[in-house]
Amino acid sequence: MVAETNLIPANVLRYLRKIRGKKALLFTGSRAVGNAMFNSDWDFFILLEDKFPEWRKTLLVDKHLVEIFCINQKDLLEDFDDDIKDGRGITITMLATSIIIDDSNGTLQSITHQANKLWHNGPSALTKEDKDWIGYDVTNYIYDIEDCLHDHNKVISLFNHATEEFV
Repeated sequence: MVAETNLIPANVLRYLRKIRGKKALLFTGSRAVGNAMFNSDWDFFILLEDKFPEWRKTLLVDKHLVEIFCINQKDLLEDFDDDIKDGRGITITMLATSIIIDDSNGTLQSITHQANKLWHNGPSALTKEDKDWIGYDVTNYIYDIEDCLHDHNKVISLFNHATEEFV
């Protein structure tokens, strides 16, 4: 299903549609699933032509904090297959909870459909290694936040992610 784009600021959509190598565009994150807070960023996932490398960027587009995740189809399918083998993962979650904005050749339709089925079935049980990694990751976020507070750094993106993840 292709989403209504009237919720997304027009200047943000214009910016995203000009990205070189774009094959498809997904609206994802807290705003897409309907649980955004006043300071939530706008998250987008862009499927690139295979010749383009993966990249990620957070930027301001006319006072809108926008986070862009870009990946080519080959790498997306590898990540998706890894998530299927693990029984859970960020790629499944992102695809299952996103809204398709542009998908002219239907590339994402079948992948998001499969991700939705997996998402509704729920994750596999966590292994000890998974739990260890989660503990490490959470500790890392806490140290990053402490560093920002201690050094009086203004890291908008970090605080937005921290509040969405931990509050």
